[in-house]
Amino acid sequence: MKDKVNITEKSPLTRENFLQLIEENRQQKTELLYLRQEMEQIKRMIYGSKSERFVGQDNGQLPIEFEDLPGEEQPEVQKEQVSYTRNKPGTKKGHARLPLPDSLPRETQVIEPEFIPPGSKEDRLCGIGIP
Repeated sequence: MKDKVNITEKSPLTRENFLQLIEENRQQKTELLYLRQEMEQIKRMIYGSKSERFVGQDNGQLPIEFEDLPGEEQPEVQKEQVSYTRNKPGTKKGHARLPLPDSLPRETQVIEPEFIPPGSKEDRLCGIGIP
């Protein structure tokens, strides 16, 4: 930056001082614009969305093809055939709960509704526990 020009009441503003101030103002505006753009770019790098996609850059370099290079030859892989017998699991048995023993007494209870609303079809209504 250029030296700052001090304008006081004793020194009048000359044309040279005015042009110098205009040039300094233009340089400061340019620097401010550059710094703002740089700050925006840094913010995008820090807070912007991130992606791991590959963006190829063409730098004028040719790719290296490793397949055609002389060098280590791959040893021939020996193959071995393996066979085995596998036992398939049986059918699924359902629940882990055991059936109730036959020695337990079994009772069938039918619960009839106490009130049947008028106009309802009685054939639709049946007791609880009746199939």
